Amino acid sequence: MFRLNAVRNLPVIMQSKRVGMLLGISVDLYTKQATEIIVACGLRGKRRIQCRYISAIAEGFILIDDTAHSTVDHGSINRVFAFDTTGVLIGRASDYAIEESSMKIQAVEIITGYHPGIYPRKTWIFDYECIGTGEILLPASIRCGLID
Repeated sequence: MFRLNAVRNLPVIMQSKRVGMLLGISVDLYTKQATEIIVACGLRGKRRIQCRYISAIAEGFILIDDTAHSTVDHGSINRVFAFDTTGVLIGRASDYAIEESSMKIQAVEIITGYHPGIYPRKTWIFDYECIGTGEILLPASIRCGLID
């Protein structure tokens, strides 16, 4: 398992050549799966590469298959916000814990501080659901532990 923040800015290598640096990932919150990596390729801009082309995530670099196809990324990395079941905005996702072999998301790190009674802090959430707008829905009991 690895944390996204630990591998961010690592070089992405294909055919012994550096393609770019890892900027982030695209996630499907419904399946709790990382689907694409977003790579900064210098003057060529940002590219999206499907996670199935990742051969290895090693110490200091990410290796992708020679057959990898990329698409141009015209957008920005989406921010995922977290709400509790009563509709209160709790925070936003700041990191993901991802299983390397399956690219499944095991946990999401939430940074709080959007609610007046919640002090900014980071906490790992293992139990969450996705709601229709692409946000994370947390049990209301989690908010009770975060409000002082």
